[in-house]
Amino acid sequence: MARKLTSTPTEEELHIGDRDPFNVKLWGAVGDGVTDDSASIQAATDAAEVAGGIVYFPIATYRLVSTVTCNAADVWWQGSGVASNIKADAGVTALQLTGASRFHCTDLKFEDGAVAIDIDGAIDSYFSNLLLLAQTTNGIKIDGDDSTEIHFTDITIRQNDSVGFQYDRTDTVDTGGVYLLRVRVVEAGSSTNGYLFTSSAGTETPAFIFMTDCVSDAVPGTSVRFNNISNVQINNCFFGSGATAASGTASLEIDTGFSYQLTNTKLIHARTTATAFCLLLSGSSHEIVVTGVMFVGEAAGTAISAINAGPNIALGNFYNFAGTFTDDESKLATGVGVLFAGPRTFWTRSDGGSGDTIGFADAANPGGNKLFLRHSNGTLQFLDDGFSSAIFTLDQSGNVALDGYITVVSHTDAGRPAASGVPAGTMIWNTDDGFPNWSDGTNWVDATGTTT
Repeated sequence: MARKLTSTPTEEELHIGDRDPFNVKLWGAVGDGVTDDSASIQAATDAAEVAGGIVYFPIATYRLVSTVTCNAADVWWQGSGVASNIKADAGVTALQLTGASRFHCTDLKFEDGAVAIDIDGAIDSYFSNLLLLAQTTNGIKIDGDDSTEIHFTDITIRQNDSVGFQYDRTDTVDTGGVYLLRVRVVEAGSSTNGYLFTSSAGTETPAFIFMTDCVSDAVPGTSVRFNNISNVQINNCFFGSGATAASGTASLEIDTGFSYQLTNTKLIHARTTATAFCLLLSGSSHEIVVTGVMFVGEAAGTAISAINAGPNIALGNFYNFAGTFTDDESKLATGVGVLFAGPRTFWTRSDGGSGDTIGFADAANPGGNKLFLRHSNGTLQFLDDGFSSAIFTLDQSGNVALDGYITVVSHTDAGRPAASGVPAGTMIWNTDDGFPNWSDGTNWVDATGTTT
């Protein structure tokens, strides 16, 4: 296709780095924000698809009345920062990838429209330094069945009215990863979710999601939600839901998934009811490790809920903060602070003045019969299920306090070990005598010191 030149192009217009670009203005784009530039940008993209190349957007505002598509390899969309603005009409998806590979998109602003970037099939593609502003449906939408090894870096999704970043699966085929580094969903309008990763193919679809240094801030709904998705790593992120969030929402929800690792992350929920959660585990989610996480919320909020969660949930070194929000350790047992329903559950927490606590759930009765081990003010305490009293305390001097019963091993005269073979002071219950025996290091004796 011949270029639509209106004047002699400058060297700057023709070249970016060491590759010949397909400058959209040389293909007829006006860039005044009023003229429809869809056909011109599509023509430049089609030309770049032939042998690969850079589609360059000089500083301007480009109006799109229809979607621009790309389904080839080695095409780049390159702008000059947020002043290179692609502005879509209402209901329009700006860019759609269908079978593209090694696609790059960088240094652009996408404004308005329904979806900024729809990845309906892409392999080994990279998106960076983008501002996605005021889309009504998604900033980014990914079909995870046909897309693999997709990288997002330094992207801001702002004022979105539905789901900022959405990833969908419809099959359970083991696909490659999706990598998010410094992706931010902020100033959400009426967003349902900041990020939504979901599969309709059934439980525990392997997806391989990696989130690092990501933000979802003050989203009106659940800030980050995973549904039927497995194999996820989240590190050094900030997820928050706003004060106007609906009842039952969460900063982070994991629904029916396994193999999650959540580290060095802050979860904050501003809603003031007990039906709002910082971390919500549901639908038999299991194999989840949470370490170094801070939970922040209002007084009546719930830090963690694991209703119907599955086994093998480990929570290590997490901190609860703000007002009365789970500072009262009794909430761990009563369910306001932490609700665990899965067997083989283990957690540790730090609460400042009230000490460091380790909790264990009972596999036979995971909703109750929890046992807590707390270190506080130089003592080691075992606490009962309701946190009402220390049933066993050991201090630094070796003194033991017990609120309960001691059961010792039972032996007959013939079956008891040699008194000289156990430490002096060892006590057993002698079933023949009907009373305790103690070893004096040589013989077994009764309470009066008489050999038995």
